[in-house]
Amino acid sequence: MERFLKQPIEREPSLPEYMGPGVDIKFDELLNSLGRIGQRHAKPVLESIMRWRRSQNDGVGPEYSRGHLVQSPHTNRGARFPDASVILNERKSLAAIYIMCRALIAVVQSLPKDALSDQTGFNLEETMFEQFRKPDLKLLAQSANHRCNAELFAKLLGLLANVRSVPLRLGVCVCNILNLNSFPRFIGVTDRFLAELRPVSSGQVLKDIDLRYENLVRGLRHVQLKVRPSPHLTNTVLMDLQGLATRDIRRERRIPRIPF
Repeated sequence: MERFLKQPIEREPSLPEYMGPGVDIKFDELLNSLGRIGQRHAKPVLESIMRWRRSQNDGVGPEYSRGHLVQSPHTNRGARFPDASVILNERKSLAAIYIMCRALIAVVQSLPKDALSDQTGFNLEETMFEQFRKPDLKLLAQSANHRCNAELFAKLLGLLANVRSVPLRLGVCVCNILNLNSFPRFIGVTDRFLAELRPVSSGQVLKDIDLRYENLVRGLRHVQLKVRPSPHLTNTVLMDLQGLATRDIRRERRIPRIPF
């Protein structure tokens, strides 16, 4: 992150270029280690990642802003010290979100069956969807890094949709006796998308927020349905698919495509 923050503020450095897969082998190995630990200790690992993200809410130190003012002749002529601080604080926030998403993805995609409790899965699903569903539309349109983070949130939600959670109130043994085993988070994730896309089906989308719905529909690419859903979920899944199809068809008619 330090290298990322030190890049000139006249341009937006690329998050994947500095923190993406393959850039730092040691960092990639750390994420893989988190995934392996999360296979047996999912809740504490996920919670530690979220705590780390919250610990990054403080602004950057003044030495970063002063360093940019000294090093950049363009900044000296056109930008004030507070301007540099605002830019760097936003840059730090984007980097922290990117790192958090990469870490969460590494853990969630490594989880074995029934590794998440219902409450832990629900909390993570809710938190990530809240981050994804209401982006800053101006920044989403202008910033490649904002779009990159939106894509990571969507990928994480797609992975969560395929995770099976165990209801704490029942436990694994009881679920096995009832032939329930566990339940996929697919229903919860798709319900959230459907609720947000409801204005599209009723024609209530304002032109200035088209990009928000474009972002939601793009996110749905990561939510995949298994070929053979469990029998007791079949009807619900089919209803979800019908709802998604209806909204996509109507969206194609009413919302113009916005290229990224």
